[in-house]
This record gives sequence, structure tokens and C-alpha cells, in this order.
Amino acid sequence: MRVVTFLVLLVFTGHAEERSPDGMIPVAKFVVSAPASGKYVPWRDPKDSPKWYAGELVVISESSFHYSQFSDAIDPNRPERDYSGKLSVFKDHIYLDHPGVPFPYRISGVADGVQVLLTWEGYEQWKRTKKVFELNLLYLEKTPKPKK
Repeated sequence: MRVVTFLVLLVFTGHAEERSPDGMIPVAKFVVSAPASGKYVPWRDPKDSPKWYAGELVVISESSFHYSQFSDAIDPNRPERDYSGKLSVFKDHIYLDHPGVPFPYRISGVADGVQVLLTWEGYEQWKRTKKVFELNLLYLEKTPKPKK
């Protein structure tokens, strides 16, 4: 009986971070909180985790941030977006203070036990549907613990 229960739980938890065909990621619980220091990266499909083709990265360290975008498409006419600046933390949001950062107002918090950054639009989506479009969500990247 324990094995069956474990397998059922494994199946349900394995699908918790899968996106639906419309690109929406279900988030059962979200709590606004101050951002943790570290690198925030795009959502990835657990079945295809090493692949990122384009997206944005935000690295937060105390009261500053570094924002960059990446893409596997080479476009010499596309300006490079690589900005650093002051991070302002408010009760209900954060602000990435640089004029080049798209969507500088973000909502920081914990989504289903994982530290995330949402765009304002992503937060509004979550409030309405309990789902967030994958491009409106960045996860705090887990860093491996140093070996002793």
C-alpha cells in the first residue's frame, strides 16, 4: 500500500511544474516576499531541462541587480541587453532601476515552495487563474552545495 501511495504522489508532484499547451504554468500557492540573492532563470520543462533558446536572466545580490537577455538567434540589428543597477525592494514589489530593463517592476515571492520573480502581468494572471505564462516567471536557480 505504501508503494502505491508513493507512486501516486510521485505522479502528481511530477506534473506540478509542467506547462499546459498554452504555455501556462500552474502555481497553487504564491506568497509575496523579499527576493533572495542569486540567479533567476527561465522556467524549463523538466523533460527537456537543458534547453533554453531565449530568455532573460536576473541576478540579485543584496541591493543591486544584473539583468541580461540571451537568444540562440543571431541578429546583428538587435541591441544587446545587459544592464546593472540598484534594486529597490518594497512591501509588495521590487524595482529594477535601469531605464533599459523591460518590465522593471517585478513581484518577488515564493511559488509552490520555490523563490521566483514574476512580471506584473504574470502576477495579475496568477491572481485570476492560478497560472502564469512561462515568459512571465523566473525561478531562483538552485546552486549545488560545495563538496567537503
